[in-house]
Amino acid sequence: MDIILILKIGIAAIFALAVLGKISGKMDDAYSKWKIGKGFMYGIGAAEVIGVVGLFTKFDQWAAYLLLAIMVGAVFTLVSNREPLKEYVMAGLASALLIAYVIMTNS
Repeated sequence: MDIILILKIGIAAIFALAVLGKISGKMDDAYSKWKIGKGFMYGIGAAEVIGVVGLFTKFDQWAAYLLLAIMVGAVFTLVSNREPLKEYVMAGLASALLIAYVIMTNS
């Protein structure tokens, strides 16, 4: 299996879990604590779905940049709210996979 495809699948899996967390209401408390509305949460979820689907199209670079922008916002939110380090694991993993993907597809 091609390494690029493996990266895409890994990224898609991470963001699929994030979207499921938003849709199921599991993230409601966190977004309330951060004083971010549900509408924004669902908007981020929609952007994540668009980004993941875009990874498997000819717009894969734009999709990767969209997902990286979302991750910048996620890390900023975690840092500014002084969340415990364990909350950074998925954000760090998703960011690392996205950065690897961008580097590998631009060379």
